Amino acid sequence: MKLQVHIFVLGPLATNCYLLRWGKECWVVDPSLWPEELLKFLRTAGAAPGRILLTHGHGDHIAGVGALKAAYPAARLCCPAADAGMLTDPVANVSATFGLSLSSPPADELLRPGQTLEAGGLTWQVLDTSGHTPGGVSFHCAEAGVVLTGDALFDQGIGRTDIPGADEERLLANIRGNLLTLPEGTRVLPGHGAETTIGEQRTNNPFLRGV
Repeated sequence: MKLQVHIFVLGPLATNCYLLRWGKECWVVDPSLWPEELLKFLRTAGAAPGRILLTHGHGDHIAGVGALKAAYPAARLCCPAADAGMLTDPVANVSATFGLSLSSPPADELLRPGQTLEAGGLTWQVLDTSGHTPGGVSFHCAEAGVVLTGDALFDQGIGRTDIPGADEERLLANIRGNLLTLPEGTRVLPGHGAETTIGEQRTNNPFLRGV
C-alpha cells in the first residue's frame, strides 16, 4: 500500500510532527506540544497509530506523547536507547532551559541503529544520526524514498551542537556516513522547516561544505 505522509507543525518551536499512513494503519513521529490538530485528524480518519516514533528526546519532540498515549494506549512508544532518560527529565530534555517542564511516558521499546521496522509492506531502517543528542536517529524507507531526520539535518542547516549532550564532530560524521550516502532524490523530512532532498543538501548546505 502506498505511503501517505501528513505533516503537522506543532508547538511554540514549530516542530514538524509526521503521520505515516498505510490506509487505516499509521505511525506518528515526534508529536510535539499542542497536538489537538493531530488528534482530531486521527479521529476523523478512523486511524489508530500502532507506534509513536521519536527521532530524539528533546522536549519539543516528545511533549505530545502523553496526550497521544492517553488517546491510543496500545500505541508503542519507540525511543532511541541513548535518549531514553530524557523522556522523564525536563533538565535532560532541555525544556527546563526554556522555563518549561515537558516530559513523556517512558518508552515501550528502545531503538538502536541498524534495526529495521516494518509496516504496510514497507521497511524502515533506523540510522545513527546522533550528535545533536546522544542517541538521535533517523528513519529511512528506501522503497518510499524518504528519510525522517529529526534535528540532525535541515534544509540549509544541521542540529545545534552548543547544548548539553551534543557533539558536533559526531553529528557531522553521522550525516556524512549515514545520510549523504543515501540516493540524491531521497526526500528529507526534517524536525523543523521545509522538506528538502539529500542531493540538495549535499550540494548547497553551508554546514556540510568540506564534509
